[in-house]
Amino acid sequence: MAWGKAGSITLSSTSDTIDVSSLSDNKCNQMLIYGVSSGVANTSLRFNSDSGSNYAKRRSHNGLSDSTSTSQTSTNTDGFTSRENFDVVYMVNVSSEEKLIIRHTVDRETAGAGTAPARIEVVSKWANTSDTIDQITVVNTLAGDLTTDSNLTVLGSDITPSTFPTNVQVGSRAEITDTRKIYYRDDIDFKEVNGADAVNYRKDTWYEQLTGETP
Repeated sequence: MAWGKAGSITLSSTSDTIDVSSLSDNKCNQMLIYGVSSGVANTSLRFNSDSGSNYAKRRSHNGLSDSTSTSQTSTNTDGFTSRENFDVVYMVNVSSEEKLIIRHTVDRETAGAGTAPARIEVVSKWANTSDTIDQITVVNTLAGDLTTDSNLTVLGSDITPSTFPTNVQVGSRAEITDTRKIYYRDDIDFKEVNGADAVNYRKDTWYEQLTGETP
């Protein structure tokens, strides 16, 4: 399984949404969310612009007893006031199954080393059994705003690089773990095989090593 960045958006001005769309079909996704608030804001999640009552969650704050919310219009953690928090989110994304989400959040609380941060654990689901997720949106559902530098980064599990780095030495090797293919960096735009056209040509002077072939 190869992981890669599927999309990333950083706010340059105040907004209530951070949206990453046109996502490819990934069986698993990971999200990194950095929220900076003005007033009371939160970082709820919606998928494929679905704002219907199709979300449910179970939540614990600083290890206290669980609370549950069902038939919600998004899945969220907690509100935070004029400070920042950071989330790591894991999600399974199979079209015929409900989408399951695990979310870990650290909330800064009062600034300075004299106050410990808060932790929040959430498990949730999106009760959709017909679609894969091609859009992920962070939504502030409270009265304040998400401000500059708030960020949503989405990683996907089924990504094969469409381009390779160019600022590397000739002879460098790239291994793509999910396809088990090996590519080499050359100083020409093609590699001939027995004088014929290059069947393993790759752009940017990377070529695939075929079975039994030496670099």
